[in-house]
Amino acid sequence: MAGVRAILAVSQSLIGILETRYRPDLFDLALNFRTLSKTEFEQRGLNTGISVHLNQMTAYSTLPETASREGDTGKSKYTHLPLELHLVVTIWATDKAKRQKIARWVLAAFHKSPILPASMLNTIEDGAFRSDEAFELTPGDPFNKESGKMGITMGPRWLSIPYVARMVRVEAEEMRRSYA
Repeated sequence: MAGVRAILAVSQSLIGILETRYRPDLFDLALNFRTLSKTEFEQRGLNTGISVHLNQMTAYSTLPETASREGDTGKSKYTHLPLELHLVVTIWATDKAKRQKIARWVLAAFHKSPILPASMLNTIEDGAFRSDEAFELTPGDPFNKESGKMGITMGPRWLSIPYVARMVRVEAEEMRRSYA
């Protein structure tokens, strides 16, 4: 079962996919690839490149597979917690046409890799996932019903696209210990 490190490994694996598929001759532009926190995004972002940051996590605690089981002590405990990670992939460039060209490339790159297996994820964060684990990457909802904001947004030098990593399973007990 994936541990808490798996959450970071998901963002980093998306950067890894893009870095391995990137060819500078595609854009006549040198791109930087980074994971950013919300603060880094708001304060400076990147001059030119692609960033990924975790925007929200949703737990699927009502699925039958997450039901608690009795431990050795007789107390119930959760075996694992499936998460949905809402990520924002942002393209940074001063030229609008280049941003759109890079965005098309990003969409195509992720479309070619909708299922990310443990063999790929563990190259980023060794041992974060068991060999039989994977997650599904899908485009996010273009309209976030909770915030009332568009999911795909633009600024004077950036374009953001939402993505969702579905069914990232983490050890529920480890989650509880890490954040208690």
